[in-house]
Amino acid sequence: MLATPSRLARRNGFSAEVAAMHQRPTLNLPLARIGPRGYSTGAALGLSIISAGPLRSVLSTRNATPARGLATSSSPSVGADGTVTLPSALIEQTSSYPLVPLDLKLEAEERLGFLYFDTMFPIELNVADPRRYLVSVQGEALLQRLQNSLPASEEVGYAFSIVGVESRAKDGGAFLSFKYKASGEDEAKVLNIIETRLKQGVKSVYAPSMLLVASWARPPSVHVVRGQPWREDLARFPARQIRIEFEGGPAPDEQTLWETLRPYGRLLSLKVDKKEGSAIAGFSTMRGATSARNCAHGATLSSGAKLIINYQPAFRAHKAWEWISSHPRIVLPFLALTLGTITYSVFNPVREFFVERELDGSFRLEDYRLYTWLKTNTLELFSRCEGAEDGNAWWERGKSVEEIRGWLRETPSTFITIAGPRGSGKHQLLDGVLTKEVSHLRINCEAIARAAKTDSALIGALANELGYWPVFSWISSVNNLIDIGAQGLIGSKEPIFATPVDAQLRQVLETATAALVHTNSNKQKAKAKEEKRRLAKKLSPDEQSKAQQTASSDGEFDAPVIVLDGFCHKGLKNEMVWDVLAAWSAELTQSHIAHVIFVSDNPVAQGKTLGRALPNVPFQSVVLADADQERAQEYVRKKLEALQLAAPSPAPDTPGYSPAVRGAELDQATVRSIDVLGGRMQDLEALTEKLGLGQNVPDAVEDIVTRTVVELRKNAFGDDLEDAKSLPWKRGQAWTIVEQLSKGDELAYYGLLHDAFKGDEAAVKALEQAEIISVKHADGRPSSIRAGRPVLREAMRRLVSDEVFANTQRLLSANEGIESTEKLVRDVEKELSELSALGSAGSGATRRRMEYLLTKLNMHQTKIDTLDSLAESLKKQLNQTKG
Repeated sequence: MLATPSRLARRNGFSAEVAAMHQRPTLNLPLARIGPRGYSTGAALGLSIISAGPLRSVLSTRNATPARGLATSSSPSVGADGTVTLPSALIEQTSSYPLVPLDLKLEAEERLGFLYFDTMFPIELNVADPRRYLVSVQGEALLQRLQNSLPASEEVGYAFSIVGVESRAKDGGAFLSFKYKASGEDEAKVLNIIETRLKQGVKSVYAPSMLLVASWARPPSVHVVRGQPWREDLARFPARQIRIEFEGGPAPDEQTLWETLRPYGRLLSLKVDKKEGSAIAGFSTMRGATSARNCAHGATLSSGAKLIINYQPAFRAHKAWEWISSHPRIVLPFLALTLGTITYSVFNPVREFFVERELDGSFRLEDYRLYTWLKTNTLELFSRCEGAEDGNAWWERGKSVEEIRGWLRETPSTFITIAGPRGSGKHQLLDGVLTKEVSHLRINCEAIARAAKTDSALIGALANELGYWPVFSWISSVNNLIDIGAQGLIGSKEPIFATPVDAQLRQVLETATAALVHTNSNKQKAKAKEEKRRLAKKLSPDEQSKAQQTASSDGEFDAPVIVLDGFCHKGLKNEMVWDVLAAWSAELTQSHIAHVIFVSDNPVAQGKTLGRALPNVPFQSVVLADADQERAQEYVRKKLEALQLAAPSPAPDTPGYSPAVRGAELDQATVRSIDVLGGRMQDLEALTEKLGLGQNVPDAVEDIVTRTVVELRKNAFGDDLEDAKSLPWKRGQAWTIVEQLSKGDELAYYGLLHDAFKGDEAAVKALEQAEIISVKHADGRPSSIRAGRPVLREAMRRLVSDEVFANTQRLLSANEGIESTEKLVRDVEKELSELSALGSAGSGATRRRMEYLLTKLNMHQTKIDTLDSLAESLKKQLNQTKG
């Protein structure tokens, strides 16, 4: 802010008119002559000025600029009364420490000089440098300490006396003005002697309270100001290199310039461009560069060249970008390596932590007592029917549970597979195996395979199942774009950033492996610590023997368990995902890191995939099938007993006890209803839910069958003709299967494939995927076709017994047969026409071919007549049927 005349008058004790004169900017101060070192030692800073009257100063502010067209020569003006006018840039007042007081008077023999101290404040490196705020607190105190750090005037000599100080915080230094008497000696020589004596006697101005920013704690270096410093406050910050421009004269040689700059610090580089009239000088320290700019800027050499000094930043963004853009073969791989290193070192430990927490169940609410209590006392109150907990309700599942738990107590060496159709109780079996004391991690392979539409979605799905976090799935897309650009830039066909999706899956799984290893290590350490603590106790011989037996028969689940649920799910073809998961599982088992349990409804495909991953090793397998009639009846009886709707069953040790006897205790209607459902756990559980709602067994079974009939009609034949067109099979093919399975339990696979389906195996697989049928395998190949669920057999019988629906489907099948046969007839007729065109030129083979075609034509026509008659009959029946 500019000082007003009245304000200056009040502060300095003179009239407002005189103060107004001081506000006119004056920058006149030429240099008189060259000193012995090549410095200009005229009337600028460091030059003795004789004055017998008051010193008239014209003030300026840091932000003030001279008016356009104003002369900028630097010559002092001497009034008639002997008053000397100094340049405003040299006597600007800062806070309470004016560099040159306005009322300063010099005697006849006194001279005025200026010094620069290079180590007073921390150098500001950029706009965000926080040390400037700490300096603002201690700045004035440091300036006072600077005055006290100088040697006594008697040590310096020449009547040395301090006039004022001013900080130069951005450059880390300060200016000091002083008076001295040359006493007839050479002024340049006197200034050099004063400078030398000050350097020898100056003390440190370090303030202990500024320890955090005291990189300037050493004693400051003192330099006499030889030029006219430009004390700007622009956003230009110090650097080790300075750029020097020469005005008014030719550029000097390197030796002359070196002699000029060397007193301020050691020079590491110096390059003079005489053609452009400039030079670049590099100092070993930044303090040397700041001293040179504040002391030598504006100085004039003996050649008449004036030094214009500015900082030259060593690092320039555009040069760095030019180098990066011109060396992509080096930069891109380096960036990829750096990014991978950062990701591995920073995020991998975090990811391992979250996988471990997922493994030990820290994020599973079911493992917390509070959640279990709330669930028991709230949600389960609305359910009247609870599942039986005894082993009889599991049929042979109870034995399978103990068998699998026995395998889990062993050292991992092979796969454990659980196979069975949907609804056969695979997940209930797992719930009995994976109790709280078993550290396990369930991976829903079906969800992963369904999310494999894009690479990023696939990686995200796998990470979500493992608890792997954080995951940056979007990086894959960015890397692909970068590689496309790199191919055009450097012509590289090999990917630099992008990683194949299978490799990305393996990286995620490797992190999970590391978490499993760490979990095993922690468990072994805890076990060893517990063993050491137990052995440290003093036990009796009997207790020691008992403890040894307990340790030898340790039934703990030492290894964690990985469950791959829905592995090789029917209808999901993603061989890459299955192969990667199988290879990872083989690594876990062969390295004895973890047990791996595969749960699948497609045992054939699962066996092939696992056989490739772990060849020549037998698997530990459990195959779940539908329960037989006796077991299904016993299951329903247990539910009825829980609901107090049936008499208690006899104990197993009762004479004459057998499952058949227990089943016979149900009434015949109930038994027939249960037999309709078969032994599929999914349907039996639906039955028990209805029983819990108060329905009786026949009514509940009838509801299930009716619902199944509707589902079968919709899934196999579609809601209408438009919906049927989107089915991957024909209506006639579906009706053939329904009609034939309503008469028998199974069909020959290849007989049906080559007859009704004309070799269309894709249609058969689509029906299997829709769970309308199930294909039984023998010796690794399809053998027979059954209904997808036992209750579907009854649903198929209902559809066939529905006269309207059955006749409609038969009519549609007849029309499809007529259409396809007529197409064959047209092909035969076309070939006969071509053969008849040969006439008498035809050979015996041609005649035999024509006879064969005529036979086929007659057979096709007979089939068309038969189907046409059937279609007409079906139409009459449909016209006569009401409703």
